[in-house]
Amino acid sequence: MDKDIADLKLDDVEKTAIQVHRNYSKAFQRRRAELIDEETSQLDFDYDHFELELCQLESASIENSILACIAIADELLKAMFLRDDRARLQIKALLGPLGPIGDFNKRLKIASLAGFIDENDLVFFDELRKMRNRIAHSTQPKPPKPSELEKISSISSEWLSALIKEGEILDNFDHNSPHVFRSLMLVQLSKLAWGTLLRPYAVKAQVPFEIIIEKQPSVFKKLSKLGVKRAINILSNK
Repeated sequence: MDKDIADLKLDDVEKTAIQVHRNYSKAFQRRRAELIDEETSQLDFDYDHFELELCQLESASIENSILACIAIADELLKAMFLRDDRARLQIKALLGPLGPIGDFNKRLKIASLAGFIDENDLVFFDELRKMRNRIAHSTQPKPPKPSELEKISSISSEWLSALIKEGEILDNFDHNSPHVFRSLMLVQLSKLAWGTLLRPYAVKAQVPFEIIIEKQPSVFKKLSKLGVKRAINILSNK
């Protein structure tokens, strides 16, 4: 019996009933997670094209990589909304320039409110969006400011630690440097890619996202590997 249930001030019959209910609930959630893995593995996602986009980001100038990163992220969000293109919703019209989710900023915020992206996605790509706007609206674009690099590194500090550990990289470099910034863009993009494929299904099936990730669904493994591999490559060749 789980400790929190055992500690309840109830008789044994009541505790057993609560434990049985919890066990069945977990079993149903795990089965739903397996079904989500099966369903999302059949989705039309061009992994080769996504890998090519990551490769191009890896070699582009820092200013162009920011512009491209937001463009890719926007396409991922639009594709996510279009997968639920029920006739009554008229998703294509909603995504149009005059629609309520007609630009990246709106799509990002609505996706967050719907639970289709997490807080980390929202904060990271919102900060990157601000940089994109500054670059796009300048006649003489400048690279990110040190304060902007520091903010991105702070937002993705757990990812950076994981990359250093996974790649067995000697941690003797500036965490606020441009090459770290570029590596974090790649890994956050791959996270957004598998998140926009999996999270809407988790929300619909009312399954905690942690349970789905514990099952290591195929789209998660494929897309995570793509981003992590290239991010580690950047950090290893700094």
